[in-house]
Amino acid sequence: MRLSKPLLQLSSLLSAITLVRAHYTFPSLVVNGVTTPAWVNVRKTNNYNTQAPVTDVTSIDFRCYTSETQATATTIDVAAGSTLGIMSDGTIYHPGSVNVYMAHASNNGAATFAGDGAVWFKVYEIGAVTNGGTSISWPAQNLPGISFTVPRNLPSGQYLGMEWKAFFSNS
Repeated sequence: MRLSKPLLQLSSLLSAITLVRAHYTFPSLVVNGVTTPAWVNVRKTNNYNTQAPVTDVTSIDFRCYTSETQATATTIDVAAGSTLGIMSDGTIYHPGSVNVYMAHASNNGAATFAGDGAVWFKVYEIGAVTNGGTSISWPAQNLPGISFTVPRNLPSGQYLGMEWKAFFSNS
């Protein structure tokens, strides 16, 4: 994404969606309630056809999952303070937390930015709900996607962001 005064351009926002152990993908961006076509504003992940998970937590694919596709995506302008989201090609049926992180892309832009290094900052989460230890639930489970408000004070520029992780048989 790129924040131009006062817009940010979401370039490959979902390149950073890491489907660690899921059997669905998040191919579409949602901007102010409008869903974009699949794999246009989201980098096509290695599992776009198979929905195979990343199982090695030390793999480079744990971050962007594009080592085989070498995917890029078209940027999209989004105003700071807008509602932004991701849409699954099914529902989020594994229990797990949703954490939305963003990273300001280098001067070369988000289209080729790998998102490596200590560049990520958290902007939203849907965590577990517990009543003090006797039960736990996952509010994101069974949702078709998630949405959040882009921080109103986010500086102009291009950004990457978002992840969803469910850990249950990784190595």
